[in-house]
Amino acid sequence: MGDLPKQRITQTRPFEIVGIDFAGPILTKCQHLRKANKFKSYICLFICLATKAVHLELVSTLSTDAMLAALRRFIARWSSSSIKLAKRHLIKTCKGHLLSFEELSTLLCQIEACINSRPLVPLSSDPADIRALTPGHFLIGEPLLEIPESKSITNTSLSLSCRWKSLLKLRQHFWDRWHKEVLHHYQSRPKWKASQSEVQVGNLVLISEDNRPPLSWPMARILKLIPGKDGTNRVAILQTGSGLTRRSINKIVVLPVYARGDEDSEIHH
Repeated sequence: MGDLPKQRITQTRPFEIVGIDFAGPILTKCQHLRKANKFKSYICLFICLATKAVHLELVSTLSTDAMLAALRRFIARWSSSSIKLAKRHLIKTCKGHLLSFEELSTLLCQIEACINSRPLVPLSSDPADIRALTPGHFLIGEPLLEIPESKSITNTSLSLSCRWKSLLKLRQHFWDRWHKEVLHHYQSRPKWKASQSEVQVGNLVLISEDNRPPLSWPMARILKLIPGKDGTNRVAILQTGSGLTRRSINKIVVLPVYARGDEDSEIHH
């Protein structure tokens, strides 16, 4: 494995050094009317090379003016191979859905939170600490949290209620894809195969569960390993935030840990 670029390992503030790419086009409409005009929109992705945090901007064209406007919004907000992964899931999530420009902007903000909530490495070496470091820590100093959905949406018109529920389904669809991709990456990455097959007591792990709500990454510490008849560890006793639980070794994913000069534990394709 070659040396990482200097900008990837230099301590900087979030988004001081970024990579930029575009995804799309995605068909959108300018109004909620049934026969509203359709037009192409694009997604501008800003990836922080140091923290791997992601910022998404919706743009109306691929013109220089639209790009500079997106850059100005990005700079105003933050004062200063992940791209491919986010692009693929973004396009597949939005494919076949005709959203208004405002709806797509809202969806992108929600997807941005999903991406920036992913666990990177253990937050500390304390065996009692089940927290993980996320890109959100670099952005706001703490993990990103989900905003409770308002129940008053049921009192609005049927059309608005249906469109809002449709938007939530799209976010959930992206989250399901993104969540599985992160778990698959940690399980299959050659660099971590040895540690995954030799899980140890005290390891911080992700619990693999289906149908998790957005921004929910169930973390736990391994308290005990139970071997099978062949002597291979088959079951783990885990300490979660709510108590003890048992999981098959196949249902947990060891979180990468920086060790012996390993600098990178991020998703790259």
